[in-house]
This record gives sequence, C-alpha cells and structure tokens, in this order.
Amino acid sequence: MRERTLSSRFLIPACIAFLCLLLIGLIYYSKYQTGDGISRLRKMSAFKVDEKLLDNFIRGQLSICSEQPKSEVGTYPVFKSDKPLFGTISFAEEYGRENSGISYHYAVDESQGTGQGYDRLYFDHNRDLDLTNDEPRVPLKSPPQRATWKNPYIKQQICFHSLEVDFENGAAGRDPLKIMPRLMIFESGHANLSFVTTEARKGRIRIAGRRYDVFLGHNYLVSGGFDRPWTALHLIQNGDMGKQLHWQGADRLMAVHKIDGTYYCFSATPAGDQLIAQPYEDKLGTFMGGSGGRNITYIGCSGSLCSQDKAAVIGGNLAGGWPGSSPQSQLPIGDYLPLSLTIQYDKLSVYLSDNYHADGKPRSRASTDKKYTIKIREDKPFIFDFSNKPEVVFASPEKDYRIKPGEELSVKAVLTDPELDIMIRRLSKMKKGSGSVLLDPKVIITRADGEKVAEGLMPFG
Repeated sequence: MRERTLSSRFLIPACIAFLCLLLIGLIYYSKYQTGDGISRLRKMSAFKVDEKLLDNFIRGQLSICSEQPKSEVGTYPVFKSDKPLFGTISFAEEYGRENSGISYHYAVDESQGTGQGYDRLYFDHNRDLDLTNDEPRVPLKSPPQRATWKNPYIKQQICFHSLEVDFENGAAGRDPLKIMPRLMIFESGHANLSFVTTEARKGRIRIAGRRYDVFLGHNYLVSGGFDRPWTALHLIQNGDMGKQLHWQGADRLMAVHKIDGTYYCFSATPAGDQLIAQPYEDKLGTFMGGSGGRNITYIGCSGSLCSQDKAAVIGGNLAGGWPGSSPQSQLPIGDYLPLSLTIQYDKLSVYLSDNYHADGKPRSRASTDKKYTIKIREDKPFIFDFSNKPEVVFASPEKDYRIKPGEELSVKAVLTDPELDIMIRRLSKMKKGSGSVLLDPKVIITRADGEKVAEGLMPFG
C-alpha cells in the first residue's frame, strides 16, 4: 500500500508536467506551422535572398537626380559642392492613381568640395520642406555584401545609412520600413538615387497540395506595408527556380494564379509575417482576340492584364512559367489595362501595353491616373480586334518646339489606340523556319514646302 501511494505521488506530477509540455508544443506548432493556404513568414535580409532573385530585391525604387533644386523646398543646407544633386521620391504610390504617394525631397553634396565625390545625403525625413533640420546620411563604411548594383558603366556607387520610414503613423505592431539609399553615378554623368528596403520575408506555403517557397518584399516600388497589391511576391514551386511564373505581374501580391484549375488570390499582413492564399470565388469573364472581319486563320493572345488590385495572365502557362498563346482566356471580372499583351494573327505579331506618353511629353503619364478600358464581364466576352482607328502621338518634340540652325531634333512617334488608351509597341512577322523580323515603319520628315529633310526607320513604342 505504501509503494502504491509513493508511485501515485510521483506519477501525478509527471503527468501534469507531460501535459504542460504537450500544450506548449501545440501552441508552438500552431504559431509556426500552418495549414493549407496559410504561411507564417520570417524576417530575412533582402541582401541574402536566393541569387536568382537578388536583383529583384536590391534594385530599389529609382529617383533620377538633377542639378536643379526643387522650387517647393523652402530651405536647403549650404553645400560644399558647386554641383549638388537634387531629387524627389514618392513612396507608397498606388499604380494608376496620380498623387497617391508620400513624397520626400532630398539633396546630395560633396562634403570635401567639388569633384571629391558625393558623400552627404540630406533627406527631408519630416517632410517640412526644410532639409537643414534632418540628420544627414553618410556612407556606410561596410555596406552589406551583395548590396551594390552590378553595372559596368557605374563610375561611383555609395550606400548610405538606412532611413526608417513609418507608413502607418505609429500603428501598434507595425514597424517602420528600413530603407537604404544608394547613389549611382554613371560614366555618362547620369545620376540616380535608389531606395532599397533592407528586409524581406521568407516562408513556405501549401496550395492545392503543392509546396511553394515564398519570398515577400519590395523591388522597384517601395509600396509601404507588406500588404499592398504591388508588394513583390515570388512563389517558387518545390524550391525549383525554373518553375517560377514569369508573366509580367506574376511577381506581385495582386497576382491571381491558376493552380490545378482553381484561381487563387493572395493577401499578407502589413508586417509581412503571414501570407494567405484563398480560392477566387467571384465571377469570371472572357478575353479573346477577334479578326475584325479580316481573313485570318489563327488568332492567339498571350501576356497579362492588371486592374487596380489584380493582375491576371492571358494564355496558358508553358514550361518554365512563360505564358503561352491561346485564342481566349478566362479571368476575374473587372476593369483592366494591358501590362504586356501580344496578339498573334497568323504570322503577324502585335505587342501592346498601356500608353505612358503624352503629346510632346515622353513618359509623362507613367505616374498619372490610368484608364482601365478593358472591361471583363461575366455575360459578354471582351473581343480585342483592332477595330478602333489608330492615332500617332509625337512624344517629342512638343508642339511649336523651335530649334536653331545646326541643332539636332529628336523625333519620337508612338502609335496608339486612343479609345482603349493603349500603345502599340512592336510589330513583327514570323520568318520561314524560325525567328521573326521587326516591321518598323519608314518615316520621312519634310519641310512645309515638301522638301525632304530626313528619313529612316522608327521603332514603335
């Protein structure tokens, strides 16, 4: 009887301890191990992602530097250089919405004098248009390995101490983004400042029974929190880089992926510690190519479209993740514009994108409000048949532009569909055997009296 009492005395605490350990294990498992369609992501250095993805994470958001100060800035510091550099960067921009970002002004100086090398960054961190009351950034003595951009034409490259930018105004549980400014001076004299987020997120997720490695972060847009539609998202099936999807927009959180016949949408937490994949359960519509009454045997479409919050592929996925050509495709209903779209008519190929040029102003519409003119609806297919009348827009020179005798005039023409607000970028024709040849138009420039001044080929776009 005494032996039983002693055994019970030790057995009960042992059972309690075992149950406590089991409960701790279950809590740990539920925190770090997730089910199908949910992934817990961990922090990692953006400079330590897989080599094949590295350029996507360290390219940064570019800002072109100028030697002209910004008129909006009230106070600049006293510069030591005779040629300081000036610029503005806008973070957290929403694609297709003008003035949607948060703008910061900056200036770069040579603290040792003109020609001694740029080594001081004045960044209007508090956005009060006074660059004298913010701590200047100096170069990192030991930049992170793999933090510099590889380009043989770069003459000088400087990585400055990181900035902490708070896009959430101190919201609980949301840390500011750490952003490293990197100045690049090219042999041509061109200079730009790129802003690289120093952290990324990594994890694994199972979708429809398949395993994907996940990399979440920022590349050429610093979009703010990790939950924004244009946040970079790379899905690598079974860790095989050859199985990454390559259509334009596929590397975004907003991308809709078709996996085993089901469309999936993705979302993430602002801190980027969790990724969720959910089946798209709304309606689908049809995009298809049309002949427009022309005598055409084969029509194929490939590429991708984007709306304000979704990106979808046109055509099926081939081996290696590239989109293949298809007469028609289904995608979520919505209003879209082309990210990258190719229409194949027998042996003729036409490449299209949204139009970012204005009359006399090249690339001036890149950050203005976009027109989403491709309407995908459940009850009516959208037929792309080139039935609208095209229009030539001269991105340069601007109207009434005058040149002096002996000066060189740059003429850049763009062929557009003004109703869809898209740009025809390239025409090509398949050759016998393999390959294709570009069908660039021949342009002739004449004086008002008809005298020919110049002629030559002018590529589209």
